[in-house]
Amino acid sequence: MPGADRPPERRVEYPCGSVGTRSQGDVTHVLVSGDLDMLTAARVRLAIEGACKGTPTRVALDLSELEFIDSHGLELLVTTHRNLTADGCSLSVTPPSDGARRVFTLTGLDWLFDDEPAADTALAADREA
Repeated sequence: MPGADRPPERRVEYPCGSVGTRSQGDVTHVLVSGDLDMLTAARVRLAIEGACKGTPTRVALDLSELEFIDSHGLELLVTTHRNLTADGCSLSVTPPSDGARRVFTLTGLDWLFDDEPAADTALAADREA
């Protein structure tokens, strides 16, 4: 069976997006799609915190399907980065599409991005299969 050796994906759907998580070894993959704003940031925070309970050494945050982000979403990402790196965990962030990415550029938060091809987009690839 394809994918039988992979841990199950956890996905939380909400009216304007979703967040999916999967742990593979010491890496936790998180895919955020749709909106990350005042209405959704708490749900995304809970999903990330839940996925990181196993103390991964690396979190791969994929924002490639993010369509909109506001200050609440930006605060969540900066806090997540701060907390994970303080715990010795590395965080790699796949940037969003051009529209949402512009917010990061304007606020000076584009330093969060790896700007390398998303090798950590297992959740997105699984969804397409």
